[in-house]
Amino acid sequence: MAVIILSQDLVRVVYGAGYLQAPLYLAAYSTLFLLTGLGYAVTDNLFNGAGETKLTFKTSIVYLSVFVAAAPALTWVYGVLG
Repeated sequence: MAVIILSQDLVRVVYGAGYLQAPLYLAAYSTLFLLTGLGYAVTDNLFNGAGETKLTFKTSIVYLSVFVAAAPALTWVYGVLG
C-alpha cells in the first residue's frame, strides 16, 4: 500500500523527474500484489485441492466477466500503461 501511495516520490527519488508516466504504472502494477496479500494467489489451489473445482471455475468466470467489462473503460480513461 505504501508503494502505491508513495509511487510519485519513489520514482522521483530513484529515477528523477524525467519519467512522468512511471508513477501511474508503478501504482497500477503494485495493486496486483495487494490481491496476493489477500490470498488471491492460493485460493484456486486450495479449492482445487479440496475437490471444489466448480467453485474455482465459477470464480474464474467472475474474474473474466469483471475484466471484460472493466478493461475497455479503464483503457479509455488511463490509456495503455507500460
